[in-house]
Amino acid sequence: MGLPAGYHVQWDADVPTPRRADGSMVAAFSAAGMDPREVRKAAEEDAAEQEGES
Repeated sequence: MGLPAGYHVQWDADVPTPRRADGSMVAAFSAAGMDPREVRKAAEEDAAEQEGES
């Protein structure tokens, strides 16, 4: 999916859950109509937000 460094996707019951390096959840998605680009976008936005807080 091309997630930012330190991010990964955990699959729970065929539903992708993007997570930070510490395992905390970035966003929740449903299996119906899930677009991998939206998962990547959520991770990228979160990475930018986390960087801004540092």
